[in-house]
Amino acid sequence: MHSTKFRIIRCLLNSWFYIFLITIIFLGITLRCIHIDGRLYWGDEIFTSLRIAGYGSAELIQELVNKSIVNVTDLMVYQQPNFIRGLGGTLQGLITEEPQHAPIYFLLANIWTYWFQDFSNSVLVVRSFSVFISLLSFPCLYWLCLELFRSQLVGLIAIAMMSVSPFHLIYSQEARPPALWFLVTILSSASFLRALRLNTNFSWFIYTISAILNLYSFLLSVFVLASHGVYIAITQGFRLTKRTIAYLITMLLCLLAFLPWILIIVSQFSMANNATGWSSDRIGSFNLLRRALNNLRDVFFSIGDGYAYLTFLLILLIVFSLYFLVRNSPPSIWGFVFSLIGVTLITSFIPDFIMGGKVFSATSRYFIALYLGVNLSFAYLFYSHLNTINKWLNNLFKSIATALLILGLISCISIIQSDASFNVATFGNSKKLAEIINKYDHPLIIISAKTVKPHCQIADNIVAAISLSYHLRSDAQFYFVDDPLQFELRPIKNAKNYFVHGGDSKYIVDFLSTKYKSK
Repeated sequence: MHSTKFRIIRCLLNSWFYIFLITIIFLGITLRCIHIDGRLYWGDEIFTSLRIAGYGSAELIQELVNKSIVNVTDLMVYQQPNFIRGLGGTLQGLITEEPQHAPIYFLLANIWTYWFQDFSNSVLVVRSFSVFISLLSFPCLYWLCLELFRSQLVGLIAIAMMSVSPFHLIYSQEARPPALWFLVTILSSASFLRALRLNTNFSWFIYTISAILNLYSFLLSVFVLASHGVYIAITQGFRLTKRTIAYLITMLLCLLAFLPWILIIVSQFSMANNATGWSSDRIGSFNLLRRALNNLRDVFFSIGDGYAYLTFLLILLIVFSLYFLVRNSPPSIWGFVFSLIGVTLITSFIPDFIMGGKVFSATSRYFIALYLGVNLSFAYLFYSHLNTINKWLNNLFKSIATALLILGLISCISIIQSDASFNVATFGNSKKLAEIINKYDHPLIIISAKTVKPHCQIADNIVAAISLSYHLRSDAQFYFVDDPLQFELRPIKNAKNYFVHGGDSKYIVDFLSTKYKSK
């Protein structure tokens, strides 16, 4: 009788928290659908639209240089879907110029823009595809939690944390592959656990399909599949059981299915190596650690600088959640979480840290599997203390979870209202520069068409010009030359005010440093 009364009281006390979780999830979904086209369409997204349009870099440069004088409308042609070039143009561009990118996202984005071609706002259309993908992650994460924890409440908590995660919000509204990679990582992990549980031919077939889709969505998915291998080794006692054999057969099928793209990468290795050359730049081990911790913080909240103590408290909570997971759950649960986190750390972060701190490991989008593991660990920690008989612990962890979700919600609201997200790495000041240029009638921007960095397929300056074009008035023009600093100024038709680009994207902030008036 006493036990029944306690359960009733506990349910009444927790009911407000369940309503709070559902409200947070609803707000997270709503925020994903707001201001989709309001933030800066930055460099990487411009490359996405270029791939969807089916244009190659060499072709783009040649056409722009031959035209010399280019207006905003001319540049936007390379950002609009080109259904004549179709999927073949998108695939060809990836194969010849960006083989380091797996093709599924770009092909699906091409199809998506074709379906919604009647919408005039191309930024809204292409970004809405990522929004749609991110919403699919909600039920998939719920399924993963059911397979791993056998608990609906854990799934509810995990979804709530993901819904107001600044990291996930940003990539859910960005025209790049990470949102798809997160979705298929969850999908392949859930289908993997289901295959282990059922051990039927059909369940392993589903896992095989999801694993192949994972590989064709993001090349680093190989580490996700490797973490599944580590987990099956732990749960099967490092023995060659039927489940272990089924996993090995699945990996063999994945290798055969992914072999065509592997051959493409090998044949275009120099191009892929040049395109990813930036990731090998060294920033120092201390800076890498600092940026990695900030990236981890951004998964849960991002409220600006000056709150280092909150980051410190978050790290302590993460460490405790992992400790609690090991102490209070069987290897079938903690082994999966630690495999997701451990494989990513051992294969990526730790080597980069030892070798002097590479930019690669300071890039948050490459650590989606690790962030998923931390999310699952947090969800289990809060779930366990919601069901504890200790009222004090129940209230404490309920308060911590509430505070963490509110911080995430505040962060997401701030991001929605901003012009550029914290992940913008190139041309983040394009909108501000365009606002200045727009004050002048008939501006002409003299800009270099040369590639100034060996790992750039397109001159950074051309991408800068396209980025500006999203915000410039229709009477703006560009003049592409070899060297704008040695350009001999002469009157040009329909141009009243002249601006010159310095010739290197690093100096894009000095874009307006020299201004000419035509005589």
